Amino acid sequence: MKQIKLNSEQIKQTKAILKNYRNGVEYDEDNDCFDKVDLEKSVVETTPYNSFSNSRTKDAYKLAKILDVSVCPYCNENYTYTMKSGFRPEFDHFLPKSKYPALQLSLYNLVPSCHTCNSTLKGQKDFRQEPHLNPYKMDFDSIVRFAINIKDTNYLNEDNFEICFAYKDMDFPDNESAKNNIKDFKLKERYQFHKDEVVKLAKAAKYYTSYKKKEINELLSEPGLPLVSILFPDKDCEINKTSLGKLKRDISNFFLEKENLLTNNC
Repeated sequence: MKQIKLNSEQIKQTKAILKNYRNGVEYDEDNDCFDKVDLEKSVVETTPYNSFSNSRTKDAYKLAKILDVSVCPYCNENYTYTMKSGFRPEFDHFLPKSKYPALQLSLYNLVPSCHTCNSTLKGQKDFRQEPHLNPYKMDFDSIVRFAINIKDTNYLNEDNFEICFAYKDMDFPDNESAKNNIKDFKLKERYQFHKDEVVKLAKAAKYYTSYKKKEINELLSEPGLPLVSILFPDKDCEINKTSLGKLKRDISNFFLEKENLLTNNC
């Protein structure tokens, strides 16, 4: 859910891999896409992307390894790490190759993602019909935060609250794109299955009062050890490398900053 930022070396390496699968079709380097007319004229046994993704070539694994995205950038729920044994993320065509074949090997149109987001939920949806956040170009994390909609004062009971999303700036132009990501990847529904993570953090905030924290600090063998890092270990986690990292970080900071948990813009 953090923007995928690539350095110049990563871009160079990934494009060098993809370049091997153009099958002699004219390519527009400036716009990172095939020439539409030449692509339509080409007669090949398989499409350039299928040649690239064929497991025998191993280049899809190499590209995924270079990108180094450990958790799906659409959902931040499922792991997408790459292993030599043959495990790698699926590559979602942000704009479907069936409708935009010229972009089938465009780096920024190949989003390393989990099977649930890519195949089960998104499929051939055309994200050009409605605005969506491309993880290479936009940062979901800077637009939206996880929040809690409490229905009862006993928020340690999972039935008494729901996990929802609040927009950091209600006038931000990319809110609509973020909203569509939440809708199409069913993020609100999926995250209700992770209420246990919120309850763990809520208990840490409720039961460890300032007096209790002081008492624990006195018992610790290392004076000055930051207790908050023990109670809220994911408050500064690296989101793209931690499953549910954004949820854990956002909710941790809700409690640490003592924000109002009742939100009116979920």
